[in-house]
Amino acid sequence: MGKPYGSFYGSGFLHDSLGRVVVSGTTGYPITEPTARTYGTYFPDWTGSFFNSFSYRGFTLTALFDGRKGGLFYSRTKSLQTFTGTDPLTLYNDRENFIVPNSVILDPTTGKYNPNTTVKVQSAQNYWTSVYSPNAMVNLVDASFLKLREVSLMYRIPQSVIHNTPFSAVQVGLVGRNLWIKTAKENTYSDPETSSFGTGNAQGYEYGSIPSVRSYGANIRITF
Repeated sequence: MGKPYGSFYGSGFLHDSLGRVVVSGTTGYPITEPTARTYGTYFPDWTGSFFNSFSYRGFTLTALFDGRKGGLFYSRTKSLQTFTGTDPLTLYNDRENFIVPNSVILDPTTGKYNPNTTVKVQSAQNYWTSVYSPNAMVNLVDASFLKLREVSLMYRIPQSVIHNTPFSAVQVGLVGRNLWIKTAKENTYSDPETSSFGTGNAQGYEYGSIPSVRSYGANIRITF
């Protein structure tokens, strides 16, 4: 296809040249694009990390942040939430029939798109379950994130305490991983790093994954 590796390819909702959604003048539902196209890629614009360490009187505090900016992923969780009505999106207009925001209707006599001010979707429930949810392209979500990947606090026991032991150094500590994550505003669904197809070529697909887990631990390091 001549497109970048990792591209998402399919048919989303049709838009006019101004980016407005084209809807049917009869049903009020968005019209699907007649021809499939690419919708960006899984790969980010950039990735980065920040690590720092602070030491004071035997204590050492370390922290690791990392993140990515840009890229997309397909969220089956979003699709399921809109289908079942648990996504806040489905609360729009108190779940009564509504005019699709920023929508237009094609005038067949002039070939121009006119703002839609009167044609509501025939059924709000049907819109979310049978029109919106099944369209894969509307379930592409910004994969940007910032994570506090790891924090550790270590303490080296003074030599004056262990000088009569066979140990040359003793260090005890606490560690926490995946303590915090900030995602793009539109992503209230899942961890962007989730890959339901493992580490193979098919990346950027999340199928109802469970939330990422925080973990905590303690350790002791002894040097003879």
